[in-house]
Amino acid sequence: MSDKWNIFRQEVTKGTKLNNVDLSCCGLEEFPIELFSLAPSLESLNLSGNQLSNLPEDLSCFTQLRVLFFAQNKFDHIPPQLGKLPSLYMLSFKNNFLRFIDESALSPSIAWLILTDNELSAIPRSIGLLKHLRKCMLAGNKLTHLPDEMMNCRDLELLRIAANKLEKLPDWLLNLPKLSWLAFAGNPIKRLHGGGWLSAVPEIPASELQLLDQLGEGASGVVYRAKWTGSDGQDVAVKLFKGGTTSDGLPRNEMEATAAVGSEHPCFVGPLGRVGAGLGAGCPEGLVLPLIPLDRFALLGLPPTFQSVTRDAFPPHRTFSLRLLLTILLQVASACVHLHAVSGLMHGDLYAHNLLCTTDGRTLLTDFGAASFTRSSSEDHEGPFSLRERGLLQRLEVRALGCLLEDLLDRLEPPPASSGDVVAALRELQGECLGEDVASRPDFTDIHQRLQQMTLNDSV
Repeated sequence: MSDKWNIFRQEVTKGTKLNNVDLSCCGLEEFPIELFSLAPSLESLNLSGNQLSNLPEDLSCFTQLRVLFFAQNKFDHIPPQLGKLPSLYMLSFKNNFLRFIDESALSPSIAWLILTDNELSAIPRSIGLLKHLRKCMLAGNKLTHLPDEMMNCRDLELLRIAANKLEKLPDWLLNLPKLSWLAFAGNPIKRLHGGGWLSAVPEIPASELQLLDQLGEGASGVVYRAKWTGSDGQDVAVKLFKGGTTSDGLPRNEMEATAAVGSEHPCFVGPLGRVGAGLGAGCPEGLVLPLIPLDRFALLGLPPTFQSVTRDAFPPHRTFSLRLLLTILLQVASACVHLHAVSGLMHGDLYAHNLLCTTDGRTLLTDFGAASFTRSSSEDHEGPFSLRERGLLQRLEVRALGCLLEDLLDRLEPPPASSGDVVAALRELQGECLGEDVASRPDFTDIHQRLQQMTLNDSV
């Protein structure tokens, strides 16, 4: 057993009241009976990275338990006794061996459900009882359909169903009133042929790239600063993909989407080349990208927290001038017009934490890990979605822009009195983007035109 386990047992023996317990990667094969002594107060429990395959029959005494992690264990089903936890808010069975879920296994109180990378061929109809569900991660399973009862999850905002076996998207999905962040790439959706873009990106031999310091790491891969010796020692960024299923989907789909977007629009950074195996240990392939000067560009926001679930966080006291807000939004709207109209893509993760901005508002839209093609790459090929359906998919993403607009307006510095009409117009636009009737929302072209007019009218 690990030191973590020994420390935990010592605290329990002393009678310490614990609200949060982390027993991840402790080699556990059974649910620790010591946890029952904490049942009245325990709020968060992490048992990820163990060897668990079942749970005790009665867990109803854990009345305050809100967060429960069983990632990377050996479960082939979700034990039905979990459905009786009255306060359960977040449940993760990521990367297990789940084959089925009992109809009674999901507590109606769940708001955040993580079932990524399992072997599920179906989701129970009882998911429709999860009235508070806001975030649902189902990528990397074997789902052939979504239950119609899921249309009752009207608070659902973020859905990941990439890398499954879906041949179509249900009609009700495109009309969920709050759905804003959707990823469905890597499914055998009929007549959808978004691939082929990556093959047009030139391959760079691994021997021409010298990896330097690590710049960052995400779910799909690791980004390094590198020297491209085959291009006069040019400084570049290299993203090496991990190869497995991520919470958003498959790294290969991210590479295809990044290649499809290219660099034609000023808000995108397209690949300079691709690199095969041999550059990094355990990294099968990667993309070579222009190096973004991080002394000039910074993330606009921070990823969502356990508390905010789907909404970005921002540093304390972060504010925006009206001029900066308009400058950023105008570029984001323009980028989204290009994505949907030219590239045939929805970004799927339109957030402030995926926007890199300079102090004067120069903006880059990054991270295509959740991107999905909405039409065939061939202009002569009939796509899987009708014009109406593509319009609804676009307007799902419009709601994401509405959330971003709301977040920035809530942090707006007091504008001059002469700009009151512009602020009122932005609040009106925010309301239209967040409207629950998906079809009635404006599209990105309309939004871009209205932001252009507001920029002209602004007198700051």
